[in-house]
Amino acid sequence: MNCDDIIITGCTLHKPVYTEPFIVSVRMNTTDFNQQMLLLQRLKDKDADAFVQLSNDYSEDLLLLAYTIVRNPELSTLAVEYLFAQLWEGNYFNDVTPPLHHFLYKELKRCCRHIQDDAWGKS
Repeated sequence: MNCDDIIITGCTLHKPVYTEPFIVSVRMNTTDFNQQMLLLQRLKDKDADAFVQLSNDYSEDLLLLAYTIVRNPELSTLAVEYLFAQLWEGNYFNDVTPPLHHFLYKELKRCCRHIQDDAWGKS
């Protein structure tokens, strides 16, 4: 199956609403926090280099997480690509605060569930 042949419908990202931590909180030092805040500002400004940096920093972890959810390498890749496409096209970084992986993992899980439903004909 070629990932380009799969049509995804209805998977939309949602603005982050954190009522409780998504994963165990990891203490960030001030330098890491400031670097992520700077990256977030650049992403809000649609800086392509910042987006490449985000992709380089998180793609591998996101692919692993996607695979643990969908158990299919092609669908995992599709989920991550779709997530990054949605992030680039929308204004999803306005309400995000460091650490970035909380937001990225939550949104990836949402897209993986939708892709699984599409793949199994549940949508």
